[in-house]
Amino acid sequence: MQAAPRSLSLVFVLVGLVLAAGCVWLCDDAYISFRYAKNLAEGGGLAFNVGASPPIEGYSNLAWVVVLAAFERLGVIAPQVAPVLSLGALGWLLLTIRRDVFTGAVGIVGAPPPALALLVFVTLPPLVVWGTSGLETMAFALAVHQVQRHLLGWAGRAWLLVPWAILAVTLRVDGQALVAGLLVAGAVFAALPSRAVRPRSALVLLVGLAVGVGLALLVRHGVHGTLVPHTVRVKVEPSGVVFERGLRYLGALAVAAPAVAVLFGWAAGRVVRRLPRMARDEGAATCALLGVVPLACLAQSIVVGGDFMAFGRFLVPALPGVFCIVCLARSADEAARSENGTGRSATETGRAAEPRQPWPWRPVGALLLVLTSGLALSDRLPVPRAVLDQVHFRWNTDEPVTEGQAWRRMQERLAGEIRLGKALAQHTEPGESLVAGMIGGLGYYSGLHLFDTYGLVDAEVGLLPGDPANHSPGHDKQVEPAYFLDQRPTYFWGTALVSGAAPLEGLPPGALDDPALRDLFELEFIDLAEPGGPQLRLVRLRAAP
Repeated sequence: MQAAPRSLSLVFVLVGLVLAAGCVWLCDDAYISFRYAKNLAEGGGLAFNVGASPPIEGYSNLAWVVVLAAFERLGVIAPQVAPVLSLGALGWLLLTIRRDVFTGAVGIVGAPPPALALLVFVTLPPLVVWGTSGLETMAFALAVHQVQRHLLGWAGRAWLLVPWAILAVTLRVDGQALVAGLLVAGAVFAALPSRAVRPRSALVLLVGLAVGVGLALLVRHGVHGTLVPHTVRVKVEPSGVVFERGLRYLGALAVAAPAVAVLFGWAAGRVVRRLPRMARDEGAATCALLGVVPLACLAQSIVVGGDFMAFGRFLVPALPGVFCIVCLARSADEAARSENGTGRSATETGRAAEPRQPWPWRPVGALLLVLTSGLALSDRLPVPRAVLDQVHFRWNTDEPVTEGQAWRRMQERLAGEIRLGKALAQHTEPGESLVAGMIGGLGYYSGLHLFDTYGLVDAEVGLLPGDPANHSPGHDKQVEPAYFLDQRPTYFWGTALVSGAAPLEGLPPGALDDPALRDLFELEFIDLAEPGGPQLRLVRLRAAP
């Protein structure tokens, strides 16, 4: 198939941005970063609970928090600006890939792919879903891809590796490992005859990595009094059970988004076939280096046991590299060998041949992948229950769900937490405290001091052993609300329910089973609107006698 005009590929970039904008949403974890940013902007420091000493590093995205704090300082609240920044990062990423792929930078040994290839990429569910969300995911994917392309010399200015590496390292804690992996691979390929990477580029990347890691460690030690990220203590505890859950996580994404699985599989095959030639073939070496980030993202997903959030957030930084690997065209001679069946090159046989496009880029294959992505995003992709059972990884519930259902439930739960947070802000006093599980939206809008049952902003809970067999990824460490009794929280729990619900509905199961414990509390019922409407229910701790 002939390459479509570049203007058509630009239309597909716009399609991707429209899709992401049409699915704009925010997740509860984003509001954790928002609260850190808000407190920093208001002079409370990098703290979730202002006044905590030392403050707990419950975020993993330092640069994102600092940028959002700057906007908060200017009067633009984080929930408004974060989706815009994410969409801007997505647009930048898509335009960069379009330029590289369709102007020959990636297709260094042959013709560029058809424009339909870009349509497959922009409609991938992880890109569409995480094109907003309020988290740093898309900005991080952009920074990591820029490190790759500058290291390979696609962009020309090697010195830009420094700011991009610093950004990648400080946007996410795991960025340090990804950039370090690219540095090691770059150093190896710089020493090979293929020279896919120039030695100077590897040295510049080393400087960027060192500066970025140094800044992160300086802030972590100076502000939080530790060198180990608290999020690592809370969320990383490798074991056989965790690895199984991580594999199921990858399986669930493959089932939910077949286009992602096809591209990963095709890219893996291409890298493996070219590995024997990477020492002398620049294209093979380029494929191998582009495979570093996808391999690292797959390994991370397994080691940490996946991610409870929908549609493969951990794999988003890998998608640009996977796409570029599949787009790397075969040389004309290599294609000719397979076309004429002689094993000899076109120059030897006198027969010229254009490189055949891989199956995902041919019209039928591309449109089929786009269709499956659309069905996945609308939660209409038919998946047998038996398959869902096999890839079920959110072990806090026995009932498997599709990724579309998980995404919808995340939004519904956040809406309830925001409503509760706003109600608490109106009916509680500054300085009061509350025990909670979901702390993002509730924490941002309530302003209360929160005791986190999952330990993300509590140092002691983070040191407890996890129980991955009964929890969803990222929530292996959990304590009962009674764990915080010795800290005398003002409120043992809070929830917003329809008036007339059972008195203790909404409390964690068994939270007040102990009669002696129940005597310590009193229930408060506050109507938030008209009778029969939403009602704020607070379980208040009685004053000590």
